[in-house]
Amino acid sequence: MEHAQEVTWEPTKPRLRPLRLLLSWAIAAATLYVAAALVPGVTLEEPGSAFVVAAAVAITACDKAPRKPRPLRQMSMTYSYTISPDQAPPSAREDIRYTIQVFDRKTRQPIEHGEGQLFAGKPIEEGAPTGPQSKTWDGLEYGPEVGTYRAKLNFVVPGLWAVALRFRRDSLHPLERIDWMQDVLNEKPSAIP
Repeated sequence: MEHAQEVTWEPTKPRLRPLRLLLSWAIAAATLYVAAALVPGVTLEEPGSAFVVAAAVAITACDKAPRKPRPLRQMSMTYSYTISPDQAPPSAREDIRYTIQVFDRKTRQPIEHGEGQLFAGKPIEEGAPTGPQSKTWDGLEYGPEVGTYRAKLNFVVPGLWAVALRFRRDSLHPLERIDWMQDVLNEKPSAIP
């Protein structure tokens, strides 16, 4: 694969493999029989009940309901943060809205009317991590919910970004910072030809 070659994906029709499906179902049922034998108080009354339970678990796992991205939980010296993006992983050149809940680390009480900034950077040249960077940032806006703040970032290029959050309770307290790495996907194709 050449360096900087664009990665593409083409949707294909899924292949149905009935033998593999039956084998997986039989293994799952056998596992349930073994688990029922090992766990005291659990019995399988009917001979085929493990197959029914295995089928129910498989159907539940196939649920195609949209999932919200899992929140990122971070801590600094004084605060505990729950950071929820509206899209994860984000795509380049899209506004990604973050909801950030901030709590006092000791008392678990929400922090009201604090101040801070969400920001990110990515080196323009991979070989020069301390050189020029693509950057994005936004100040925290206090939300309608107690202890909740909102910010928006727009990652201009795909790749691995260093993201950080600076926060303080008020101007009398020092800024505390947390950092994490965020993988940003390629820009989604435009619907406009």
